[in-house]
Amino acid sequence: MSGAGGPLTPAPEPITGIGLDDLAVINQGALVLACGRGGGWERSVLYDVLAYAMRSGETLPVVRAADLPPDAWVVHVAMLGSPAILGEKLPDGTELARAARLVADRHGVRLAGVANVEIGGLNAFAAPLAALELGLPVVDGDLMGRASQHFNQIILSATGFPPGTVSFVDNQQNHIVLRTDDVAVVDRVGDAVAVAFGGWAAVSLYLLRARVLGVHGITGSLSRARMIGAALTPPLTGTVDDLIARIGGRRLFHGTITELSTSVRASEPWAVVIDDGDRLARIDAEQEYLVCAVDGEVVATVPDIICLLADTGELIDIEKLRLGLPVSVVRLRSDPKWEDARLAHLAGPEAFGLDLDPLLPP
Repeated sequence: MSGAGGPLTPAPEPITGIGLDDLAVINQGALVLACGRGGGWERSVLYDVLAYAMRSGETLPVVRAADLPPDAWVVHVAMLGSPAILGEKLPDGTELARAARLVADRHGVRLAGVANVEIGGLNAFAAPLAALELGLPVVDGDLMGRASQHFNQIILSATGFPPGTVSFVDNQQNHIVLRTDDVAVVDRVGDAVAVAFGGWAAVSLYLLRARVLGVHGITGSLSRARMIGAALTPPLTGTVDDLIARIGGRRLFHGTITELSTSVRASEPWAVVIDDGDRLARIDAEQEYLVCAVDGEVVATVPDIICLLADTGELIDIEKLRLGLPVSVVRLRSDPKWEDARLAHLAGPEAFGLDLDPLLPP
């Protein structure tokens, strides 16, 4: 195993603002970075709430942590709990901003920006929604570079930065604020709070100086989501190979799904088998695609992003899997910070109970 490698290629062009027309593109890229956790939906509740809030044509400014004054304060936000319940018990759109404000007020600081905890899936729109409500810019970055199941898989967990003050908010004016140095506590308490709040909660944590975030956070996540989404948002142009090249991916396998070994519990592993007539590929999964092996040889592992594309170029998340579907298995490189072998216990196969080393660049 090795240390962190060079920059991502192709390098995404930094975005400086998000308009209403950008949301569908960012959404598509965020679904790819969700690593299979799309839930079968094309647009999340947060997408729809943000689109409604931006209906008058606002452009939300986007900055990088390095663009802010070094001592400026940035806080991170996300939604936790059940996406299905979130779709039934709708947020009013202010919860994430209220959560961010609670953390800032507890420390008596003025926020200069809001950033995402994770870029994968519906939480790509958490920071934009909070920032719009607060009248602040969105910081182009996150703490995972992809989707993840737990707060203890945040990149800052490896560098010794505690969650600090954490706030949980619902849509009934309830809130809970706690202080912890242990990110595992955030997972445990967050699960309990989401249940107590009726299925979901807005959360804010990791209040950091911009100079710290610029060094230890993941930079350019929104820009990467937009680059990926621009290639995969219909109408699609070019072959699937063209699309894969545009998103910076590599095709690992192409074949037809011949077996789905499912589990009754989301936290238990299961498998997808894909056959090309000569070889077999197996993808091990839980709530996301974790490992791909071809004829027994491991060719991709978390923390890299594994996704499936149909022959039409459509993204196939876990809910869309079906027998007989021809698919390409694609590997996208994770953020280079995850390529440090010392972080394998956080986001590699070991973190999911798999007895494998992460497949890292040489």
